[in-house]
Amino acid sequence: MKTRRILPALLVVWLWVSSPSFSHIKFMNASLRFVSDVLSKIIPIDWLVPVLLLLGIPTLSFIFYLYLYIKEKNNDMSMLYLILATLSFLSLMVFALITSIGLSYLL
Repeated sequence: MKTRRILPALLVVWLWVSSPSFSHIKFMNASLRFVSDVLSKIIPIDWLVPVLLLLGIPTLSFIFYLYLYIKEKNNDMSMLYLILATLSFLSLMVFALITSIGLSYLL
């Protein structure tokens, strides 16, 4: 498995570990805060940064692994990509719930 094929899964794992909702590891929370601060300097809309982080990473990971699942001819790798796509989809649903709760103040 090449490095670029494992990178979306590593990003989803990083998102799970660094999210303050699930983890209290200060270093990982600081890394998420750093990425959020960098994105907030690029994107001036304050509510868009958490949406991009919490929904963008799992969505791109889901699309990437679904594409690899469709493209792959080897049954074993195909099953691995299907499992990773499923986990990315479940992550997307969990982070969509967190985002909707977190952004409910805009209503």
